[in-house]
Amino acid sequence: MSGRRTTAGRRCHPATVFTAAEAPAAARKHALAIASTLLDDYWHPDTEETLADSLAAHGIAPDLMRRRAGKFLTALPPVDATPARDWRSTARSVLRAQLPPSTNRPVPPRSCR
Repeated sequence: MSGRRTTAGRRCHPATVFTAAEAPAAARKHALAIASTLLDDYWHPDTEETLADSLAAHGIAPDLMRRRAGKFLTALPPVDATPARDWRSTARSVLRAQLPPSTNRPVPPRSCR
């Protein structure tokens, strides 16, 4: 596989969908769900709970998680205007900057795979 993204693949990226003014509400909601799950998996890599169970277990309100996911998606660089290598590097930096909502949890790992 060449590792290149197609134009269609770029338009379907959650960050692109979330920030597109013309995106339907259902598509934006789906993008938030993807980002919420990604952040939860990043913050709690050793658990295999559903997102809802994880939020409840860690005392994170679903509304707060959606806000955090939205901020994460809007902080990512434009997919169509950024070379893949630069996008990945910036996306890793943005992800590393996402700290869990509560201060009584350990800091997430430094490396993002």
